[in-house]
Amino acid sequence: MTLSGRGRRLVGLAVTLCLVAGAGAGAPEASAQNVSPPILIIDDLGRRIEFDHPPCRIVSLIPAATEILYALGAEACLVGRSTYDDYPRGVESVPDVGRAIGADVERVVDRRPDLVLLIAGSDNARSVDDFQRLGVPSLALRMNRLPELRSAIERLGRLLGRGAAADSLWEAIARELDDVASRTADLERPVVYYDIAYPPPITIGHGSYLDTLITIAGGRNAFHDVGAPSPTISLEAIALRDPDLILFPVSGAWGGTSHPAERPTWSSLRAVRTGNVRRVEADPLHRLGPRIGRAVRTLAAVIHPEAFAEESQ
Repeated sequence: MTLSGRGRRLVGLAVTLCLVAGAGAGAPEASAQNVSPPILIIDDLGRRIEFDHPPCRIVSLIPAATEILYALGAEACLVGRSTYDDYPRGVESVPDVGRAIGADVERVVDRRPDLVLLIAGSDNARSVDDFQRLGVPSLALRMNRLPELRSAIERLGRLLGRGAAADSLWEAIARELDDVASRTADLERPVVYYDIAYPPPITIGHGSYLDTLITIAGGRNAFHDVGAPSPTISLEAIALRDPDLILFPVSGAWGGTSHPAERPTWSSLRAVRTGNVRRVEADPLHRLGPRIGRAVRTLAAVIHPEAFAEESQ
């Protein structure tokens, strides 16, 4: 019997369907539609990091990223942390592998990580190269500006299969920021000098997320026009900008810097002479992580105590 062209096509299709059905019944291999696509992440150095499944042994050398892991409910994945990772409660039980910048590679590798979270920056380039040379996957993140927090949360959520939790986390942070911004929108904005370190005087420029937080909290950063995140400046430059208010960050881990009123010649500043130097809690303000919404509310209460009296109680 001779088959027409159409008949041959029908027979071929029937044979193909039988082979597929037979393979599904007798072979243990997963069908193509059950194979999850790889997880592809681009880090802040432009590198492509690809995983077949979410990593389950993570060493975080970024304190803010460690907080994100906890906030996403992924703390069980954390097998190592930097010395500076001190929040939330319970993180101290995770093995300390040393420095956040200039990693102790041997101690990190001893934790057998399938992912290392690293600070992206020129001062940490050697650590990035070391882990790449050893074939240890790493994700480098920048945490200098507010949009970078959202990006880090979203990427870690996608990487860990916790996208919904990541969306909820960022939405909660954004709500807090928006609420404070709406409450300060019509308030008078004092010029604020943020005292990062001394000596020499170091403050914040608009390259820092702290510049954005001061704006949200109802102030104007005295050095907003400077692009660097943490520029070194002079007393003369501060005097020229004549800030209304000096914010002096303090915490248990943030010590050694003298109060502005105790520094030689700083009495030349109007804010010092009039007693407008106010302490602000450095933690969690100095960590661009999940607590930053609460931190900006505290900052607003320092800048505008009259409008946020309930926040300081």
